[in-house]
Amino acid sequence: MNDTLSRHQMLTSKAWKEHIKPGHKFDIQLLDHSRTRFFSSLVGHHSGEFMVFQFDSSLLPSSVALTGMVVIGRFMIEGEVGACYAFKSEVTHTLKYPYSTFFIGFPDEIQHRPIRETKRRTTDMPAQITVRKKHSRSSPLIQGRISDISEGGCRFIFEEPTSSKTVKHLPIQVVFEHQAEPCSVDGIIRNSKRTEDGLLSVGIEFESAPPETVLASI
Repeated sequence: MNDTLSRHQMLTSKAWKEHIKPGHKFDIQLLDHSRTRFFSSLVGHHSGEFMVFQFDSSLLPSSVALTGMVVIGRFMIEGEVGACYAFKSEVTHTLKYPYSTFFIGFPDEIQHRPIRETKRRTTDMPAQITVRKKHSRSSPLIQGRISDISEGGCRFIFEEPTSSKTVKHLPIQVVFEHQAEPCSVDGIIRNSKRTEDGLLSVGIEFESAPPETVLASI
């Protein structure tokens, strides 16, 4: 179900204050004939008046003039529930130097909907993940911690730095270490990102609910 937030509601929300910072990725779609779509990074915003984005100008046809064009912006916020947001706005200014940027008016309304059905609970649970054996000849156990969890999935943070930039659509097994008897559940990595400390963090969708003892211990 989609809900609508006003500009004031969005700017004063906990999700916006905690998650929307410079560098956050936005999916931008131009309402031109070809519906051009590309990713951009938030540079900043000013008092709910405008937003500034950096982008790779080589992704756009040379014939496209951004200024005055209507755009659809989409972005995601992770958290206990997680949500996808979308809004419509207009490009007001563009700059080519020192890097390609564009300005849009801050939207009056923003649509949003949850991306998962069950609310996740915050935790700090030691765990391990490993690639399922039929998908890998060698499947070492990767140490880490679960930062949030629900019946449908969890977020796992690697304990050690890794050179991998992104990981997704990978069938894995999650091993819960803190139980009297270690237990596991199969899952699929759906997305990945870096924490503020630079550690790799992956969002995992469970293929079946974890044992009741796991959720009961939180």
